[in-house]
Amino acid sequence: MNKYAVTSGDMSNALSRFANVANTSGIEAYQAISYAMGTQESVQNSEKVGNGLKTIITNLNGLRTSAKDGSIQTNKTAKALKEIANIDVFDKQTGQVKDMNDILGELGDKYKDLSKNQQLAIAEAIGGKTQINIVSAL
Repeated sequence: MNKYAVTSGDMSNALSRFANVANTSGIEAYQAISYAMGTQESVQNSEKVGNGLKTIITNLNGLRTSAKDGSIQTNKTAKALKEIANIDVFDKQTGQVKDMNDILGELGDKYKDLSKNQQLAIAEAIGGKTQINIVSAL
């Protein structure tokens, strides 16, 4: 008898929705499983968890492409993290995007010192309006 709120079917469904994005972003399999399991525990909807994590990972990558000229630009998530919490999503030495764990770790260290409005703004910037519950579960 399963005494846990997360089933192997839930994990499979969630991972199938965001594993490619996670892999491309340098997230190890064990980390992806951890994110899925932790959020599924509270959200209880593997489809939403998988889609939410895909959105969050993409947003935390900090990049977008300009439709006007095709240039790579900073997205609103990177701007919000920098302006609100003084977190740079880019590694100063390499110029590449930091790992999601590093960004979330820095945010976790500063989160309690942010105002309620700042916390809500960062959560919206990371997850958007439709994935804010997934951000909260992380």
